[in-house]
Amino acid sequence: MHILVRVKEKFHQMTVVKQMMIAITLIVFFSFTAITVFNYQRTIDIINRQQSDSNLEILDLKKNNYVSYMNQLEDYTMQLRYNDQIFNIINSGKPIDYSAYSTVSSLLRNTFLSRNDVVSYQFYLLKSKTCFSISSSDFNVRSFPFGSADEIYLYRQTYAAKGNYLTFRTEYGDGKKFLTICRLYINISNRRPLAFVKITVDDSFCRNLSSDSSGVQGILGIIDQDGKLAFSSDGNVLNTNSLPLVASALSGKNSKGSCSVQLSGEEYLAVFSDTEDGRWKLIRLLPQDVLRQPVVNTRNISLLLVLVAFIISAGVIYALIRAQLRPLQMLAKQMQNVGRGDFKTKVQGGGSAEVNNLAEQFNRMTEQIDELIQKNYVAELHEKIAQMKALEAQVDPHFLYNTLQTISTEAVLSGQKTIQRMVESLASLLRYSVREKDLVPVGTELKHVRQYLFLQTARFEDRLAYSIDADKALEEQMIPKISILSLVENSIKHGLENSCELISIAVQVRTSNDFLRITVTDNGKGMTEERLAEVRSMTELDNAEGSSIGLPNLAARLKILYDGRASLLISSTPGTGTRVDLMIPLSQKGGASCIDR
Repeated sequence: MHILVRVKEKFHQMTVVKQMMIAITLIVFFSFTAITVFNYQRTIDIINRQQSDSNLEILDLKKNNYVSYMNQLEDYTMQLRYNDQIFNIINSGKPIDYSAYSTVSSLLRNTFLSRNDVVSYQFYLLKSKTCFSISSSDFNVRSFPFGSADEIYLYRQTYAAKGNYLTFRTEYGDGKKFLTICRLYINISNRRPLAFVKITVDDSFCRNLSSDSSGVQGILGIIDQDGKLAFSSDGNVLNTNSLPLVASALSGKNSKGSCSVQLSGEEYLAVFSDTEDGRWKLIRLLPQDVLRQPVVNTRNISLLLVLVAFIISAGVIYALIRAQLRPLQMLAKQMQNVGRGDFKTKVQGGGSAEVNNLAEQFNRMTEQIDELIQKNYVAELHEKIAQMKALEAQVDPHFLYNTLQTISTEAVLSGQKTIQRMVESLASLLRYSVREKDLVPVGTELKHVRQYLFLQTARFEDRLAYSIDADKALEEQMIPKISILSLVENSIKHGLENSCELISIAVQVRTSNDFLRITVTDNGKGMTEERLAEVRSMTELDNAEGSSIGLPNLAARLKILYDGRASLLISSTPGTGTRVDLMIPLSQKGGASCIDR
């Protein structure tokens, strides 16, 4: 905000030629820029739609190839089931002899070697409780016994799966594993499990599937029906950590389409398509920077042309404006004397009717300013000084001071200590009102408030009770002289003198935000709403009337000392009492601040 104010000030200090030059050139610049940005964004949208459509076609082809591949794997798991020799062995339940072992090992090895993407193949004979296993790290068929089917990993999940067929994602970070495919062979007649097949394949097919010859190298991702990442051609961008961001962007979308997603600090165009059975979702991520590169180059050329056109147009506009405003420049030179403060100087017009009219209006304005300075400013200054003197005069009983000194001496000689203390308190109050400055410390003010209340207690005896609560840290804060005393006097005058009841007066001094809050409360008879409104209106007057040191007087002093920044808040309830809050702004040094006088 401060910077904007400085810029505004600098702008107003410029000549009319420069102001108009800046205004017109900015309009031209922003117009060209807005058109360029609009065309750039519109082109980006068109490219995104085109890329989305073309990549959806590519992704559909990849999806079909992937579905075919998964169907091949599903058929592959059934090859041993359709072999009569194997079926007789798994269905007989007899112990595995040498002949059965050779048959199973041979067929298992041939089946395993028929594909290049199979990492491991495990064949569990449930009745014989024997497992045959072969892997790409060891092409020998191994066998080992097992206790029960429940010991086999993924057996129960496969048994409960639809069609007794289960695909399970396997960590593929080593580049050798992709999916574990489980198949349970069932006896059709009695629905009893006969054998369990567990095959693990690598991601070679998906790696080949992710390669692209379209010119934009994208990232291929495959998500299973459980929302888990089955494959990613770039694990640094699309992985299990970033998958929730992709899933959030795709939520609520159709089975195929495109959207924008932010991954690893880069924006991607995500093209996605679901398989017909809903078991797989293929995603292709295309970096927007690569897609937008041709448009960015065009945009940069356009901005360069805009800059050249802007410079040329700025020069032409500057020449035209300078020619039109040359008479005003001459007028500005003649007005320099007036700018130095000599309001007696008259400006000579010329050049055009507009300039002559401007010179005439300016001369009239300088005459009025000079007249206002003489009549209003000086007069107001004298009025403020006189007002301050008048306010001080209301509390200036200096002529009684010497007399009270004599009475105090006589009281001492007569042994009247109470009278002596009363006279000394009254003399101190009179000296305080005469000699102290406009601003005094809170501690000094409270000292004389206590002397004042002592005198009033001697007068009203048990009908007056009071308490003073002030933070010790605030005793050095500067406040107007006789401010708290005025509030206490007001409470006694309107709460005690017109009543026979006991009245309690409480004085509290605290800080509130950037203000010193002085609160004076009493339990007097209070004021009606009409009387309260009348008192509030009296405190809003510029001049305090009357001879008492009352609220209007204090409000007028606050306006003069603090230039309207201090406030006097009055609240009262009939039959309950009155509360007055004096809010005085604190200076940066911790004291109450006022204007220089």
